[in-house]
Amino acid sequence: MMGGLNAMPGTLHRHGHGMVHRSALGEHEVSGELPPGPGTLVFRHESVRVHSAGTAGAAISGTVTEARVMGARQRLRIDPDAGGASVWAEVDLAQPFPPGSRISIDVPIEARHVILGIARDPGRVPIAAPATQDWQPQR
Repeated sequence: MMGGLNAMPGTLHRHGHGMVHRSALGEHEVSGELPPGPGTLVFRHESVRVHSAGTAGAAISGTVTEARVMGARQRLRIDPDAGGASVWAEVDLAQPFPPGSRISIDVPIEARHVILGIARDPGRVPIAAPATQDWQPQR
């Protein structure tokens, strides 16, 4: 099994009676009692869904900067257009994405978790709260 953990730094903010985590992946509500401040969104490589560039509903656009074939799977390093940390994804080889490919990605809510602080090694930090649902700011 391959696997691994992505970490996206962000911040926790109060919104109404709950908390919202903001990062390059967007905003979403977080369950549990967490204090405002730095928080890191973590999610497994294999939970990242990779689409052709411009796919509606995808959270992040970027470019594949590294692609490694590992058995029947491919591990991709994706540099987001908005900057910030690279995102790693594992995909089936049936849809190859060579370096230089323009792609869009999203991560299902149930695969996202938030830890307090800025994680330097997310594999060693306990998960504090799962994300609960997509959240859209009111305008």
